[in-house]
Amino acid sequence: MFSVGFLQRSESGFAAATAALALCLAGCDRAAPQDGIARFEVKRAGQTVSLGVFDASGNLVGQPLQAKRVGPGVQSVDLRGLGLPEGDYRWKAVATGPRRLIPLGSAGTGLPRAQGGGGPAIVGGEKGPPGAVAADEAGRVFLGWRMASEGHEVVACDPEGTVLWGYDHGPGASGVWDLAVDGGVVFVLGGKEGADADGGAIYKLDAATGAPIPWEGREGRELPIGALWAQDGTPKPQRAEYLAADNGRLYLTFAKEQFIAVIDAATGAYVITLTAPAPGRMALATTPMTVPGEPERTKVIDFGISVVAGNGLAYFLMEHDPPWVMLSTTRWLPEDDRIAAIALQGDPMRSGDLTIYTALGDPHHQIQRRAVDSAERFQGTIGEQGGRAAVGPWRPDAVRDVRGMAVDAKGRLWVVECDGSFGRFTVWETAGPTGRLLREIVGPLSGSDLSVDPADPTRVAADGLVWRVDPSTRMVACEASGPPPWTSKPLETEWRDADGLVLWRGEPADFGLERKPVAWSFHPVAGRDPIVWARGFGLHAFALEGSEAPRTIAEGRVRIVPSPDGFGGPAATGTPLGAR
Repeated sequence: MFSVGFLQRSESGFAAATAALALCLAGCDRAAPQDGIARFEVKRAGQTVSLGVFDASGNLVGQPLQAKRVGPGVQSVDLRGLGLPEGDYRWKAVATGPRRLIPLGSAGTGLPRAQGGGGPAIVGGEKGPPGAVAADEAGRVFLGWRMASEGHEVVACDPEGTVLWGYDHGPGASGVWDLAVDGGVVFVLGGKEGADADGGAIYKLDAATGAPIPWEGREGRELPIGALWAQDGTPKPQRAEYLAADNGRLYLTFAKEQFIAVIDAATGAYVITLTAPAPGRMALATTPMTVPGEPERTKVIDFGISVVAGNGLAYFLMEHDPPWVMLSTTRWLPEDDRIAAIALQGDPMRSGDLTIYTALGDPHHQIQRRAVDSAERFQGTIGEQGGRAAVGPWRPDAVRDVRGMAVDAKGRLWVVECDGSFGRFTVWETAGPTGRLLREIVGPLSGSDLSVDPADPTRVAADGLVWRVDPSTRMVACEASGPPPWTSKPLETEWRDADGLVLWRGEPADFGLERKPVAWSFHPVAGRDPIVWARGFGLHAFALEGSEAPRTIAEGRVRIVPSPDGFGGPAATGTPLGAR
């Protein structure tokens, strides 16, 4: 087989070149360009073709075709518009394929994507970690992310993790500091990036649809925390630490200022102030009570538990209308049992059936289950004692830096961990002396620091975690937390041959998702298809099927000289490269 250069202006050269071109089009994959056009035949369907132009030193100086999928037949590529200086050049076309990306698994994608009404996929916040969780009796769980730009900072799902709706408070980045739900309304402590997202405002969403709900008698969707106070020129809190809701009231915790503000959930009007030493997380319920002296009448009163002074559980009963604290008492845990979060489960009318979950911080990093009427001791645990190490082997059934908890309609405990940069959601079965992990939700990870192990491309590191894909099972599992145990190198975003031609480059269509991944990384693997990693709303591993060694299907020589109109075009040389 041979290729033909440009035609000489002679009868013998024209005849020889014409014969060679006819032979090539009839039975081979190689042909020569004419009049500045590189022509070659592709005989197989689905081939991926790259064509490069090389200078006299063999350097790649132009590539008009970069891993382009073409159909069978004669292909024409114009070489005249590459802006190359006058000189002699060689061109070469190579082909591989047909190729396709085979998904091997994904990691750190957050919840499963949901598609509805032809709109974009619903994904959690990709700009900040998980940071809040709440649940209602209707079977919905609400998850909040610290920051989202393209994703959604509030996502509702069912207890099995199926996405119901997502909400983004944009335009621009926005985030969630805390969540609460009551009476079919989700209350979000958060807002636009900045002070609002850090606990400086509250807005409301319909729990069934995610649609915004306005405050009665107020303009705008947000209720700024600073708007709760009289403007008398003295410093006032501008952000709240925690949020709880029940029986038409919102409870905003101000730990530094040592009080809890109770406001009306419909209007945002201030109701009452509860004082406590360093108040923390709250858990609330309602219970009917017989009216004293009128046994035939009952009324609903508020029952709550608030963390106080780090290791105390302050119980209180509060008359709802008018609001006043009827009774309060405090149960104390050991001094080093610093309570990071609490959640209630059961019937407040029967204290023996009412359970409180207490998430302890350092050094325990464990969730403990307690009976409300004997909270000084625990009856069961969730997560290993001491928790998961900040750096070391990954232990999914251990917790660290618990930020919040909620019990769903099926009695499962949802936990959110967040240290400010990393977070995850976990779901636990709580029956028995120790809890059982049912589900782990990490991400969506940005993968901005994605690093592939040079010695083993099945391993990657991103966002402080090390992951491994098993091509045989198509599963991706977390191996460790902390920096990668290898020296990071730049991503191999392209596959090139020995001459530098781009043979493959990831495109949005290859990803198979609505959103374009930020970057790709290509890695050959001995004895099997190359592994390709993509980052973008998580980490995604693929096998690049059909990546056998590229074959040259055509090549030729050309001399490029300026044309009279200044356009760089080819001159005739007519010297065939000969058979191979």
